[in-house]
Amino acid sequence: MHKSKLTLTCQNRIKQHSEFSAVFDRRLKRVSQFFVLYQKDNESNHVRIGVVASKKQVRRAVDRNRIKRLVKESVRLNQFLLAGADLVVVVRHKAVTATNTELYQCLSKLVKQLAN
Repeated sequence: MHKSKLTLTCQNRIKQHSEFSAVFDRRLKRVSQFFVLYQKDNESNHVRIGVVASKKQVRRAVDRNRIKRLVKESVRLNQFLLAGADLVVVVRHKAVTATNTELYQCLSKLVKQLAN
């Protein structure tokens, strides 16, 4: 059995502060009730993602991790729409009380807006 082509590897993660800053400085963003999505084009043909879920916005680690997992999974499934983009997803406070389905639908809508 071979690996799926939809996997996100460590090459698909934004980790460095300078990489996050570059995406924030670009200022192409979409806002929803649960997330703020920032986008910057990159030179490669694959998507890179960074997730910001601060303790100030999402108090419990369980909630932060749940939301981050959901964001990464949503981007993984929609990565073909975002090829060649760096994304930073900032989690807003209202995301804590939302269900997984609501979060996924909201994020999918934002991703489709960015793809157009």
